[in-house]
Amino acid sequence: MKTGLIPLLHIARHRVRVTAFCLLAAFAGNAHAAETVTVIEYYNQNLDAYFITARSNEQALLDTAAGFSRTGTRFVANAAVDATAAQTRICRFYISGVSPFVSSHFYGVESTDCTMLLANTPAGFSFEGYDFAVARPDSSGACPANSHLPVYRAFRAAAGGKTPNHRYTASLTEYSRMIALGWAGEGVAYCTTAAQYPVADSLRASAVQQTAVHDPACTPAAPFYYEIGDRDGARVNGSVGLLYGAATEVPIASASKWFYGAYVTQQRGGNLSADDVRFLTFSSGYVTFDNACARDDTVGSCAVAGSNGNYTPAADGKFFYAGSHMQTHAARHMALGSLNNAGLADAVLGTLGMTSYAASFRYSQPQLAGGINTSANVYTAFLRKLLRQDLVAGSQLNAHARCTNPLTCASAIETPFPTTESPNYSIGHWVEDTLVADGAYSSAGAFGFYPWIEPTKAYYGVLVRTVLVGKPALDSVACGRKLRLAWATGVAS
Repeated sequence: MKTGLIPLLHIARHRVRVTAFCLLAAFAGNAHAAETVTVIEYYNQNLDAYFITARSNEQALLDTAAGFSRTGTRFVANAAVDATAAQTRICRFYISGVSPFVSSHFYGVESTDCTMLLANTPAGFSFEGYDFAVARPDSSGACPANSHLPVYRAFRAAAGGKTPNHRYTASLTEYSRMIALGWAGEGVAYCTTAAQYPVADSLRASAVQQTAVHDPACTPAAPFYYEIGDRDGARVNGSVGLLYGAATEVPIASASKWFYGAYVTQQRGGNLSADDVRFLTFSSGYVTFDNACARDDTVGSCAVAGSNGNYTPAADGKFFYAGSHMQTHAARHMALGSLNNAGLADAVLGTLGMTSYAASFRYSQPQLAGGINTSANVYTAFLRKLLRQDLVAGSQLNAHARCTNPLTCASAIETPFPTTESPNYSIGHWVEDTLVADGAYSSAGAFGFYPWIEPTKAYYGVLVRTVLVGKPALDSVACGRKLRLAWATGVAS
């Protein structure tokens, strides 16, 4: 990235005959999942041009650079280092020229564009490395099922002293608007699992409200409270029925896991040990948790109650969803064994910088994986800290994630999700399936408490309720996904 007037463009077609693709690579079913990145679009008012980047250091620079602003368009891709055999890395070149004026970036496909340009680099081209890894649409422009959302590309040729420019958008409406302005439509350039694009907040909020009340997927979840917001606060919220509100305190069950994962990550400064990863991605071999913690237990006494502390060698290294991983880890590796409910709450809130929420946050039992009682007000404050990256865990969503479906993954034994889905599990949170869902980060609780961060990491959400019969977690997940989609598109489902 050049300093000063940062170049924004990709390349004029008459300069190079190449095609740029940027497509999301689907998670491959390996033991460990690929790292995802968010590609963000910026507009430079000085050049009247658009620019995309998946590089977090550049995003931080552009967020404070004069003349640059985010457009609201962003989409999910894979990190370049995690390209699989089914994906391609996307290279980036900076191009400069005088006649015609060019101040541009070009994104190309590794196997064709990048190879050609690196072997015979034209004058004015500077290689800037690989930006991200993607899958590609077929020859008809159709996206694959696991990266089903198209990202369109439009092109403006050099004219009137303006540099040539490509623009990328997941919005068909915006793509059509650019064509109406005289840009050339180039069809589907990318495919992604999830995207955000500019939609009026009033349309988003109305779509969420209608979906919460009328969508069949939300009917089984009622009554409930819902909220969607960004790093600064709630953007839409409401209650279906009268039982739940933002301040209603409920047992959040497995949604507790995200707090513990963030606690450990913060304590370690983001540098998790191999043992931390084994325990927090539920592959430690401690898979029996038959004896729930008693109210007067300590973390340590609960860890060894009954069969809770039993080790199963055959399960070591394999995903098995059970609370004993975190309980054992807390007692043996985090020096929390002597703490009771109150001491544990103080330790977690203190490390996360959330002591002001102590009145509405408690452990009903000293169980790291499922003992918290709290409200939407507290949990959404936690999610906002993740979005702002006030917590180290906010920069490590999806870190060390591993496959969890026993039908598709040889290193998985037990999962609470139906085997029709193949989510991955990271440090205290799920990375949802990209085939039947959108790859959101979440931590659903057994009684129906469902918090999430959507996959482009711009918005959080929460659905609050408590039900002790049926399948409340899955019902909440189904409704929450519909609310998430309504907010992203501004269209009620």
